[in-house]
Amino acid sequence: MRDIAAEMSTKKFFEHLCKMPEDPGPTQMDVDQWRTLLWVQALGPKYQFFARDAYDIFKAKTMSNFKLSRDVESMLLDLKKHYKLGLITNGSSEAQWAKVESIDGKQYFDVILVGGDYNQGKPHATIFEKAFQVLDVSPKDCIMVGDNIWSDIYGGIQAGVMATVWIVRNEDGYQDLDYQPDYKLRNVCELLDLLPAQGRFSGLCAKRAFEFYSSVYSS
Repeated sequence: MRDIAAEMSTKKFFEHLCKMPEDPGPTQMDVDQWRTLLWVQALGPKYQFFARDAYDIFKAKTMSNFKLSRDVESMLLDLKKHYKLGLITNGSSEAQWAKVESIDGKQYFDVILVGGDYNQGKPHATIFEKAFQVLDVSPKDCIMVGDNIWSDIYGGIQAGVMATVWIVRNEDGYQDLDYQPDYKLRNVCELLDLLPAQGRFSGLCAKRAFEFYSSVYSS
């Protein structure tokens, strides 16, 4: 019975978590406190006293599994030989910086910006502009690569980057949007085949328009 109850509670926790995919902002509630409350709801009155222990186990397991694959590590190190790399991530400062530290992110990226450290995250242009400023680059010399069609792709377009590259997880409904990525990939490591070897983007994308939309992935 305990195993069944644990399984059901875990399922409920993830259901609660998915209803609010981004953690509360720093002025709303501490992330650990919020996620512990989600466990309280998931466990119910009978087992809610296990909430803190359940969250601590969840947090430790999540961080231990949060790693880059060898292919992605190799790709980032290869790209860094030719390009300036930036990471912009939404979410609470505490949670996102813990992830960055778990992958030793500073060895791959020249700038790392966490939405929780600023008034606005992606897709607002301000956080992109901060990255351009720190990297000392023009938006027209940059591309935005991301798996979120709204925060990454729309955000990149609003910020005026040369091109956007969407890492496709789920294509449902994206065709109906009034904005489109310039390129789409199924695997982020295919980015190496898309970019020119030299550290510039000449010829990568002549214009941004639906007719010019191109996929470098062949299914």
